[in-house]
Amino acid sequence: MLSGVQEILVIVAILMAIIFLPRIAGRNRPQSTKRSRPLFSRIHLSGRRRLALLATLLWPLGMALYLEPWRSSLIPFLSYGLGPVLLCWGVWWVMVGFLEKRNK
Repeated sequence: MLSGVQEILVIVAILMAIIFLPRIAGRNRPQSTKRSRPLFSRIHLSGRRRLALLATLLWPLGMALYLEPWRSSLIPFLSYGLGPVLLCWGVWWVMVGFLEKRNK
């Protein structure tokens, strides 16, 4: 019944293992004198952009759970799940381009 959700969770687990296992395995090496800041403190994101990234992840996941594209047609998921995300980021990308052109 939930085989699609299990597949998504396996993919998430694999991605997390790819990201975190090298960090865990690298802890036994001697530390260098230069300390680098963690990745998330180097990336300066505003609250709005963080909210947009979270919505980008949660909206398709929620629509996938609701529409179950692995059982029925993939077209409704592409149009209702991924379509709004791609449309919003596309509009944002175009707006940033116009704002940069105006500021030059």
